[in-house]
Amino acid sequence: MKKIINYNSFLNESKKSQQKFFKDVEKILKQYGGVKKETEYNIKYEFTSKKYGKFTASLHTDDDDKIYSVFGRFDDEKLVKDDPKFDSFDLNKYSGKCNFHNRDAGYVIEQLEKLLKIIKD
Repeated sequence: MKKIINYNSFLNESKKSQQKFFKDVEKILKQYGGVKKETEYNIKYEFTSKKYGKFTASLHTDDDDKIYSVFGRFDDEKLVKDDPKFDSFDLNKYSGKCNFHNRDAGYVIEQLEKLLKIIKD
């Protein structure tokens, strides 16, 4: 006999874990001095660094799957593209985007915090 998967239950658990992830990420973003800008589908935090310019971190609140994501972007990619401090990140040196995606929420949070420590003045 095949086991029947309760997809509604799966989606509810996924949504709960995303909500916890959002709460944990927002706590870190606030801790590092991010200024909150909320839209209908995004929660954004903006950071201003004397050395690296403006950095925006976004959470897409309509996501409810098992991939945890933080979308990041430096406004002026020229300020970060050649800095070796960013070599361990998947930084797009042409657009300034630095996104974090993983099935492990802890890993995403760890990488985000590592980046915020670098850009913090």
